[in-house]
Amino acid sequence: MAGLAAHLVKGKTALIIDDEVSTAGTLVQAVDVLKQNGAEAVYAAFTHGVYVGPAIERIEKEPHRRGRRHQHLPLQGPIQL
Repeated sequence: MAGLAAHLVKGKTALIIDDEVSTAGTLVQAVDVLKQNGAEAVYAAFTHGVYVGPAIERIEKEPHRRGRRHQHLPLQGPIQL
């Protein structure tokens, strides 16, 4: 995202969609780059919050923190393939 053209996000709302957040390093970096390039608001949506190591701390420290997590429901019984 280092080459992100500022005119693409300046004054706009950005949405980050990911399947998994593990350490949250990439998520926090993406939010920072979008904000530095003028995004008015940044939202993040991801399916699996694994939260390894400093993940929770990183997310909580993020000053522009807005997000929604949906964890999958546990399976009941074996999967039939």
